[in-house]
Amino acid sequence: MRAFHCLGLFALILNVVGCGPQLDLPGYPLYPDVGRRLTSNEVARLYGPIALVDDRDVSKLGDALELAPGCHRVQTRDDPVPGTFGRSGAGRGTRFGARSFVLSMMAGHAYVLKRWASTTGMSVFIEEHDATGAVSRSIDSRKGDTAICEDAYFPGVLRPALAA
Repeated sequence: MRAFHCLGLFALILNVVGCGPQLDLPGYPLYPDVGRRLTSNEVARLYGPIALVDDRDVSKLGDALELAPGCHRVQTRDDPVPGTFGRSGAGRGTRFGARSFVLSMMAGHAYVLKRWASTTGMSVFIEEHDATGAVSRSIDSRKGDTAICEDAYFPGVLRPALAA
């Protein structure tokens, strides 16, 4: 019985976290029009169920977005993750709640929203992947890059990306 419980828990975690997106998929461009589509080395790519970017509703633009490098405010959607058990009740999926992040995003990097749930807790974070695809850091919504961005962030004004 214990083996069955562990297998069920593994399936739950895999369903919530998933295998992750392919990190070079093009996304909906949110950067200013420059007359051409920017390459993946010129933009920061954001993957996952995102509701707002810099106060702009992007919830209907898909789960792959391309942004200008720099500081951005990101808010996640509160979509239920099907096939999991959580605060929305058995069988309807786990609702993680909307989370807000302040991110200093770099060109050529990918930012992947991860939602993790187990019988002991839940977590929402963003993984930053460098140009090689390796995870370079994990960003918690409670901390994020607020300290880096707060001195230069004003609504509608973006700060250039910091050097890697």
